[in-house]
Amino acid sequence: MAKYNCITLKVKNGELEGFNKLRQPEQINLRNGNVVYIYKGTKSNKIYIGQTKHFTERNKQHYNGQEKKFNIADFDQVIILISTYFNGSALDDVESQLITYFMADNPKSKKQLVQYDNDEIINRTNGNSVNDYRDREKVASEVILPFWEKELYPNGWVGTPTLEELRNKALVKYSPIKELTIQQMDLLKEIESNPDKSFVINGDAGTGKTVLLTHMVAKLLKEKPNQRIAVVLQPNWIKTAKDIFRVYGMNNSNLTLATSTQLINADENYDVVIVDESHKLSRKFPKQMASFNEVYKGRFAQDENHLDALKKLGSQIVLMYDILQAIRPANITRVQFHEATKDFEKRYLTTQFRIQAPAGKNYTSEDFVNGIKYLLYKDTGLLGQTNFNSKFDRTVFQDSDADAYFGYFETEPLNWDSTIN
Repeated sequence: MAKYNCITLKVKNGELEGFNKLRQPEQINLRNGNVVYIYKGTKSNKIYIGQTKHFTERNKQHYNGQEKKFNIADFDQVIILISTYFNGSALDDVESQLITYFMADNPKSKKQLVQYDNDEIINRTNGNSVNDYRDREKVASEVILPFWEKELYPNGWVGTPTLEELRNKALVKYSPIKELTIQQMDLLKEIESNPDKSFVINGDAGTGKTVLLTHMVAKLLKEKPNQRIAVVLQPNWIKTAKDIFRVYGMNNSNLTLATSTQLINADENYDVVIVDESHKLSRKFPKQMASFNEVYKGRFAQDENHLDALKKLGSQIVLMYDILQAIRPANITRVQFHEATKDFEKRYLTTQFRIQAPAGKNYTSEDFVNGIKYLLYKDTGLLGQTNFNSKFDRTVFQDSDADAYFGYFETEPLNWDSTIN
């Protein structure tokens, strides 16, 4: 049994053609039900995505002459998505996901074809968390996926037949309108509220550091548009980052995307400098690429690494860092990083990796990840500098239940070294 329903109507001069021919329950849903809606212009190819609890009234508001985008977009049809799962959090989530997927479906367009209430979305994704609302996984599998693959694609609303093709694209994975976890939101608020403090955000791979970065940039551009912001990226990520901010309408003359070498050579000052993968920043090193070493001149002549130089360029520095990442000889050493950030606030992101524990079991994905960390890094001396929890539930590695998935140790399961904490 389908967990959603969708209604498609023609739109002419703001009027919903065929509304009176709908069944009474459908009319009631459009008047007073939780819905996500998508307008489309056949000639303009423009899309507008929104959500509301009173669609017929919202449609009138869109066409009251006050919204410029509706005056010029020439929308001629609208599809309304309805589901018994929809409540406040689910509506926010589905709207954000559909916007993200539509953006990724048409990333190369030079025109902003996919539109939405940008101010409302940016405010909401930095103010609410829907990451763990009830039935979120069911909404994804029973509503969003079939709606896209059985309704939108067959009827020409989108060009990508399956969501699987989109999910690994950077525009989806690092979307600046993606819903944040409570922890990510708390960090975002703390950083924004303390411009006189600099931060190290330490997290393993997959904990959401880059998502936090894109949200931070989006929020700063909106709420502090006169501030100069620099984002330091690895060379192979510059183009992707530019695409992300272009597609989501966040091009701004006060935003600079550059490598550390480019930013230091330009020698300009910024209100905020955000560094992705700061563990990969370069240091003075004989076998270093020549261009990386050539930055040490002028006011940077005495610096020993790129981080020391970057600190001189920004009033506030935010570093995305993973202490467990392998360090190359030419990268800043852990000792140098520790010294350079001794006055920084240190914060830790926990993993977003999730597992489904068998019925009656109490262990979680965090127990699994902490166990893996212990096995891999127990002899490195690094665990004390992460969010490692030595009291993790070891039964996740000892469970012989076939549904446990991970397998288990038959002998000496995770013998504990009490000197590691």
